[in-house]
Amino acid sequence: MEKRSILLVDDREENLLALESLLEDSDLELVKTTSGNEALGLLLERNFALVLLDVQMPEMDGFEVAAIMRGYAQTRYIPIIFITAISREEKYVQLGHEAGAVDYLTKPIDPLVLRSKVRVFCELDRHKRKLQVEVAERRRAEEALQRAKEGLENTNRELQAEMAERRRIEEALREAERVRVLAETAGAAAHEINQPLTALLGISDLLLMHAEVDPSLREQLEMLKEAGRRIATIVRNMKSIERYETQDYVQGKKIVDFSASSRTEEKQIE
Repeated sequence: MEKRSILLVDDREENLLALESLLEDSDLELVKTTSGNEALGLLLERNFALVLLDVQMPEMDGFEVAAIMRGYAQTRYIPIIFITAISREEKYVQLGHEAGAVDYLTKPIDPLVLRSKVRVFCELDRHKRKLQVEVAERRRAEEALQRAKEGLENTNRELQAEMAERRRIEEALREAERVRVLAETAGAAAHEINQPLTALLGISDLLLMHAEVDPSLREQLEMLKEAGRRIATIVRNMKSIERYETQDYVQGKKIVDFSASSRTEEKQIE
């Protein structure tokens, strides 16, 4: 078991020895000093469960030491028991409590009373330090939990971003596959259309070469030739398609608009 440290402050060495003999215990560590200044220095350096403080001391009396202790956060809540040979009149007791003492004992001291009070304050100190450890451990656990929560949130955001990127890639792959299938289908269709179209344009040119062709028929042949040229342009677009656009068709269906796709490609080239 960890020992509790008790600070004994008295300007007379024999009084310190008397207190030491009364409190001799294997569970206590007794630290002695004969001056108020030295007592304040020890209080700032070490942790004490209790201070037994003489009132009448030269240079700095016990009341002054207690007042200074209450002025520092590190020593403010250390219990003080005043031990004095002066009168136990109400005014002195009141001065002791106003200075921050928890008790006020006059000499000669009853050993049983002193040991009982010291034991109580040592037990309180033990519980206080245990509680401080538990609070510190709980705080560390809460901080660790918060870090884990933040890490989980970061992981979740990264996972969502990864899933979004995966969906984007999958959609791009599906689009690429649609373009590939469309290109193959369009290429095959263009090949099938090309031969009769070439024949149609050739026959139109031959008929237009004859001077005796009726003007109205010539106009119809020119229109037919122009339509053939437009079909030829679409066929070329079908052979080299890399992207496509659609347009609305009957009953909510959509069809590929090769002309629009070719215009988009031309704009991109420009």
